[in-house]
Amino acid sequence: MNEAASYLWALGWFIAIVALFAGAMSLPIATIRSRLAFESLLLVLTFGAGALAYRALVTHDVRFDTTESHRFTPPAAAVAIIRDLMAPLKISYFYQAEHPAALTLIDQLRVLDRSSEFLEVDLIDPDRELARARAAGMRFQNAAVIKSGEREILIRSAHITDIAVGVQRATGQVSSIICFLTGHGQPDLYDDEFHTHLESASDHSHGAVDSALIKGAGHGIGHWRRALLGMGYEVEELLLSGRDRVPSRCNAVVDAAPRTRKSDAEVGALLAYLEHGGAALFLYELDARDSPLVDQYLWRLGVEVTEGMVLDAKFHQAEDSSLIAVPRPAKHEATRDVALTYLAGARALRISKPVRGPAFAPYPLLVSSDASEVVTPHSDHRHSAQAEGAQTLAVAIETASKARLIVVGDADFVTNSFFPYASNHELARAFVRWLLKDEQLHNIERHIAAPEQILLTSQQVKLMYVSLVFAVPALALMAGGAANWRRWRGR
Repeated sequence: MNEAASYLWALGWFIAIVALFAGAMSLPIATIRSRLAFESLLLVLTFGAGALAYRALVTHDVRFDTTESHRFTPPAAAVAIIRDLMAPLKISYFYQAEHPAALTLIDQLRVLDRSSEFLEVDLIDPDRELARARAAGMRFQNAAVIKSGEREILIRSAHITDIAVGVQRATGQVSSIICFLTGHGQPDLYDDEFHTHLESASDHSHGAVDSALIKGAGHGIGHWRRALLGMGYEVEELLLSGRDRVPSRCNAVVDAAPRTRKSDAEVGALLAYLEHGGAALFLYELDARDSPLVDQYLWRLGVEVTEGMVLDAKFHQAEDSSLIAVPRPAKHEATRDVALTYLAGARALRISKPVRGPAFAPYPLLVSSDASEVVTPHSDHRHSAQAEGAQTLAVAIETASKARLIVVGDADFVTNSFFPYASNHELARAFVRWLLKDEQLHNIERHIAAPEQILLTSQQVKLMYVSLVFAVPALALMAGGAANWRRWRGR
C-alpha cells in the first residue's frame, strides 16, 4: 500500500482513539442497572477496538522526521530504487556504534526496509556480534555488502546515496564504461588536488596566453572521476594511438580539452565509433587544439567551435565577466535538474544548418545573456570584439545513427576547481546520463565534498550592496523619524 494510504490509516487510528475516549467520557454509567455486565461489555469493546487500531497502525507504519534537514529520511530517489526491485536483494551493513553518520544511515535503512517486500536489511555491530559479522561476509566497518542473486558488491560508506548507487549496480541498472581520451594533454583523470580562484578575477586567467597555467595544480578531473564511480559507472583512460577503432566496451567517450591535435588514424577510429551509434562528450578550451577532421565532422552536424571567448556583462561571478553564470539552462533531458552553473573562459559555439539533414539539428543547452560579446584574446591582454548578443556555450546532437554528442565550449566546469560549485557537478552528471541514455534512471544526488561558499552573480552582489548600504540605513532613519514624530504628537 502506498505512503498516502498509510497516512490515511494513521489518521483513522487517531480518530478511533479520540472517539473511544469521547465515548467513554459521555456514557451514563450511573443509569445502567446491570453495572457489572455493562462494564464487562465496555471492557471487551475497548480492548477489541484498541487491538484493531494497533493492528492498523503497525501494518501501515507512518513516521515523521521533524529535523530541518530530514536527516533520518532517505532521499526520494533511493526509496524509488528500492520500490522498483523485482527480485530479492539483501543489504548487510556493518556499522560502528560510535559513528554518527552510521547511526543516521541505520535509521534510513530501516525506512527502506519497509519500502519493498524484496528487500532484506541486516544491521550488524561487529563489536558486539563478531561471529555473526564474519558469517555475513564482513571485511570493513561502516561498510555494506549488497547481494542480488549471484552478484555481490561491497560499498564502504556511511551515506545512503552510496548504498542506493550500490543497489543500482547490484541489480544491473548501471553497468556502463566511460572512456576518457588521453595522450594529447587532457587533464589528469587521477588528480584530486583542489584549489579555488573564484574569489578573484585577476589572479588567474583562462585565456590562451595563459595556457601553461591551465596545466597546473587544481585542473585535474579526479573529482569528476570519483563522482562517476559513485554513480555506478566504470571509468578508464583510452589511448587511441595505435588503435584502428574505439573498443566496444566504451559506452561513451570523453575528450576533455586536448592540447595537441590527433592523428588522422585516431580521428578515423573516433568518427567510426560515432557513425555506429556511439556517444561522445567534447569539451573545449581556448587553447585546445583538435584535428581539422573533427572540426569538419562537427560542422557537417551544424556546430562550429569558434576561437572567440565569451564575456557576459550581465550574468557573471563577482567582477569577472569571463566567468559566465548560466542561471537557467535549456529545458532538455541533458540538463534535467540543473540550476545555476559557471563556465570559465568559454569559447562561443556557432550553430548553422546541418549539412546532413534535420535529424542532426543541434539543440542549444547553455546560452549566455543578451549582454554578451565574443572577443579574441591577445598576448598583450587586449581583446578585440567579434560579435555581440546571446552566445551558445553548449549543444546536444542526436544523429540518425542514434549517436549522441554534446559539445561544450569550456572544460573548466568539470575540473577540480569548479566541479563542486553551484550545479556544475549536476550538469556533468546530467550530460553523462543523457549520452548513455540513462536519463530515466533515478537521479541520485551524491554528496560532493567542497569548501562552504556562497556564490553570487554580479546582479546579486549589486542588489546586496544597495540593500546594505542604502536600504537598511534608510529604514533605520524612517523608523527613528516615525518614533520622534509620535513622541512630538504625544506632547
